[in-house]
Amino acid sequence: MGLDVYVGPLTRYGLGDWLTAVQQAAQAQGMEVRMVRAEPDPEDAITDPVEAADAVRSWQLGLSDALGTSEVWPEDAELPYWTDKPDWDGYGGMVLLAAYDEQPDLKPGNRSGFLRRASPADSPRQFHDAPAYKRASANPTKYPTPLAGVEWWLPYEVGPTVFEAPRLTGQPARMGRVNQLIVELELLAASLGLDREEDLVQLRQAGPPDSPSDVDKAGRFGLAVFIQLARAAQIAKQPLLLDY
Repeated sequence: MGLDVYVGPLTRYGLGDWLTAVQQAAQAQGMEVRMVRAEPDPEDAITDPVEAADAVRSWQLGLSDALGTSEVWPEDAELPYWTDKPDWDGYGGMVLLAAYDEQPDLKPGNRSGFLRRASPADSPRQFHDAPAYKRASANPTKYPTPLAGVEWWLPYEVGPTVFEAPRLTGQPARMGRVNQLIVELELLAASLGLDREEDLVQLRQAGPPDSPSDVDKAGRFGLAVFIQLARAAQIAKQPLLLDY
């Protein structure tokens, strides 16, 4: 099961009126790809665009009220969307790079004492098992949203860094703010020497590395995907979601 990132109106997302990067590539070649997600659509899912937009706006108002703000963002099934596929390797690699920056002593390859063996490499897809992630995620300081397991970032200007809220389906999710995500991603990029925009563009255009198990290469690709989509979300004032 792969991982995509979606930026755009929740109305469009809820209606399923969007194509992943893989689907778009297949469509360009005259092929069709059917996506199987972790959570199937409910049987009573709304299919009318007007009704769906009304439901999202109602959800918006309820969430904003709960967060103590009057902020809302544009919602309409006809608004544009953006998407790309960092997959779990790119996402997990990015999370591990953030964890290493917070806990450098636990980065694989480091020796913590005389005659101590260097720790084995971590797996991007199994980032939850990495010692650096376990310690960093317990009390993140530099990168609270990636390390706290946020899956939805909303275009609020102010509000809590990380919060729990129901999705449109009523299922709980950990959420954050788009502008906070950008701050964290840019900080991570700077720590990796990726200060130039052209470097990030080149990384994204090059696609995922040949060896997805390479944390550094996979993480840099994932970071390039996320940072450009997060900026698109900020400009368009739209949510950014993990889709799997």
